[in-house]
Amino acid sequence: EGYYEDASRVFQRLVELGGAKDPFAWNMMMAIECRRGDMDAAMEVLESMKEAGWPPNITSYSIMLEGYTGISDWPSALALRDTVLDLRQSLIRIAKDPVATEAAASAAKLELNLTATWTKVY
Repeated sequence: EGYYEDASRVFQRLVELGGAKDPFAWNMMMAIECRRGDMDAAMEVLESMKEAGWPPNITSYSIMLEGYTGISDWPSALALRDTVLDLRQSLIRIAKDPVATEAAASAAKLELNLTATWTKVY
């Protein structure tokens, strides 16, 4: 239990200092909360991630789905289905959009190419 509390304190400090500058740190904290089986805390991290300006990615939802299935909360896992489908459609639109910036299109294509993660989520 001490490890999780330490990780939470370090993460909160990182956020306070503005050091959570990409989804990686947020996803790691979500994964820690899921491993603890504390899906409410994991969802709080997901919502905080959004509030901080970092939209969840497929890895974020894969982590949440693993957490929900790990505690056999099938309704919550299934509730993420539409969100994941919306994310995929949004990424496809960005990847094909001729007016999207090159960086945005590349990022969308990169995420769409995470085949193993998408396969786990579907």
